[in-house]
Amino acid sequence: MSGAVHPEFRNRGIGGALLDWQHARALEYLSTVSAPVEGRITVHAPADQHSLHHLLERRGYTVLRRFDELSRDVSAPIPEAPVPEGLELVDYSERWSAATLDAKNTTFADHWGSLPESAEYWAQRGESGGLRPDASKLLIEGDSVAAFVLTTVNEDDWSRLEHRFGYITLVGVRRKWRGRGAARALLAAVLTSYRQLGWQRASLHVDTTSPTGADGLYRKLGFAPVAADLVYGLIY
Repeated sequence: MSGAVHPEFRNRGIGGALLDWQHARALEYLSTVSAPVEGRITVHAPADQHSLHHLLERRGYTVLRRFDELSRDVSAPIPEAPVPEGLELVDYSERWSAATLDAKNTTFADHWGSLPESAEYWAQRGESGGLRPDASKLLIEGDSVAAFVLTTVNEDDWSRLEHRFGYITLVGVRRKWRGRGAARALLAAVLTSYRQLGWQRASLHVDTTSPTGADGLYRKLGFAPVAADLVYGLIY
């Protein structure tokens, strides 16, 4: 669930009323699911929005996860990161779309909150989701995608924030290749492409408790925290 109240109308109980309505609707929806699965209602709350935290906590929500937004100046030195032996570095393209989707659904199967994506939803990333193939890289093993880093861009944000940046949307490595430098090689290649495109910064979000160790890798590559979101939730 998500929402906001205009500053002129805060402290009037509007946020609480909206949250209660959303919560009731979420329960109605969950009641229609017959599969024997866990029911979860979640809200992403920026770490600095303390009034929202208090509201959620009064309604019984607890913090389930923390996601840090990390950013990096791409003009800073990019560490050398060789491609692991047995893999080939290529640009993302439509040719590799289906193989990348398979890799995404496989590599994210053990990520908190991640669900498999359909081919239709995946296609929307390229058609209207801002995907930049020229700033997205793959590591290929035969006809399979072993690892990937995908970039999206919203050029309206460039004007608003007064700098050009790429958002690293997805980073995935098949289990066979984890711990062998695949992600590091891809990220170094992507950062180099950002620089060549004339962009100033790279940004991403990371689950700080991810078992893959992604948070530590990003920081070693020069990314630093600039903001954070707390994921509040109720489990049924």
